[in-house]
Amino acid sequence: MTKKYTYQRKHKAVTTVRPQTFRFLDLPLELRRFVYNFLPIRTKHTVIYGGMPENHLSEDKPATFTLNTKIISAQLLCTCRQINLEAKPYVERILAVIKEDIPRITMD
Repeated sequence: MTKKYTYQRKHKAVTTVRPQTFRFLDLPLELRRFVYNFLPIRTKHTVIYGGMPENHLSEDKPATFTLNTKIISAQLLCTCRQINLEAKPYVERILAVIKEDIPRITMD
């Protein structure tokens, strides 16, 4: 649904169309729970740069390691109390799965 706004600009009436704001809490609880079930789990890649080996040659490069961990954004819990109460069980369930996953380290 859109709303039309008219305003004056140098003696001309200009009409703009602005989309109406989507309000998540206007959705029924069943649909919000459906959304909470699909909270994304992301993989975070943290690059760690190592130092040069003790007997290094000029063409040697420092070792780099990449730490791969699974994360979930908890920002949804900070929006309001109602969403926090509704989404917390879903986030906790996802966190339990993430805790079981072993972080992986790759060496470049």
